[in-house]
Amino acid sequence: MLRTLCVQKERTTEEIRRLIAPANRLSGSLPDAPARPRGTHPPGRRFPRKFVLFSTPALLAAALALVLVLDKPAPVGETTGQSERGAVTGELAPLFPPQGNECGRRTLSFKWTSLRTADYYLFELFDETLTSVWQSPCLFEPSIIPPPEIVQGLRSGAKYFWMVIARKTDGRLTESGLGLFILK
Repeated sequence: MLRTLCVQKERTTEEIRRLIAPANRLSGSLPDAPARPRGTHPPGRRFPRKFVLFSTPALLAAALALVLVLDKPAPVGETTGQSERGAVTGELAPLFPPQGNECGRRTLSFKWTSLRTADYYLFELFDETLTSVWQSPCLFEPSIIPPPEIVQGLRSGAKYFWMVIARKTDGRLTESGLGLFILK
């Protein structure tokens, strides 16, 4: 089988040579250029073809690496003046009810650390899926007792989360971390 393929290859090669030879004679093509010394290139060509073929992928890889390095986000420690939602900033923190405690409907109240630079506070209550249940109006004291109709709508035995947002005199917002309580 290999022998048949080799013979077929030879015949095809000879056929191609015969077809090309008359075309070269008719078109008056130039004879082959004289051999150049090794390592030189023809006039008008700056780089040898091998250099271009091997350097192009390397240059593309270097450009891609540069883009990836310059495009990466700044580490959390390097951001200034920014805070993520729910991040504890150390200035504003839930105090009561203590984290994870059970609370009765009749005694449900909330307290947090006071900020002297706060214009007002906003209190927000969430269910266990972190869907907002209630948001207070502007508060000027670091505590609140939710309205009775809100407390009556809460389910016994369910987990609830809460947080406070303080608007400072300079216009910036500061958020507390999430507090957790279980309703009796």
